[in-house]
Amino acid sequence: MEEDNKEIFRLSYNGGIVDEKNGISIRTLGSTLPHFQRAIDKSVIYERDGAFNKGQGAGKKTYPSADLMFYIPEEGSFVIPLFGKVKKGAVEFFNWAFSEPYNKAIVGDVSIDPEHQVKVYRARIKSDDVEHKTQKDLMVWGSKDKRYYARSAMLQDMDSMFSVIKASGSSSMRLDVVKKAAKGHII
Repeated sequence: MEEDNKEIFRLSYNGGIVDEKNGISIRTLGSTLPHFQRAIDKSVIYERDGAFNKGQGAGKKTYPSADLMFYIPEEGSFVIPLFGKVKKGAVEFFNWAFSEPYNKAIVGDVSIDPEHQVKVYRARIKSDDVEHKTQKDLMVWGSKDKRYYARSAMLQDMDSMFSVIKASGSSSMRLDVVKKAAKGHII
């Protein structure tokens, strides 16, 4: 295979969404893989341009460096090894985008209830404890924080991808970013 020494992603489906013969519904794949590909596209666009703009998609010129290829599924749970020419910088951005939210989720540091958050902001407004920002301020902030915007856009696709699992309590998905060491061997 010409993909030797390329980055690969391993996407595993386990639990109730996989049948007794390690089969999986095309509907499940259709609900997850497009979101995953769009998240990879956003990583590649960010790595190439240093920014990601709302509504920006991978054009035909970007496809060769963002497309992931599907080969033969492995034995056991339904595992899809996806090979591609995704550059190291895009893979590093992809990993970075997940590390902070994932680590926060592991220790239970998830966002607060939106109703409570609204109450907090109302109380802060009444006591004039808010920093006023203009549209221009937000635009300046946005241009400085392009990396976080790109991460947010990418995570939105990944959240949609994992919605299949959220709907079913007995299923799981696992995504690993792995390097191929030599022909046929995965580190």
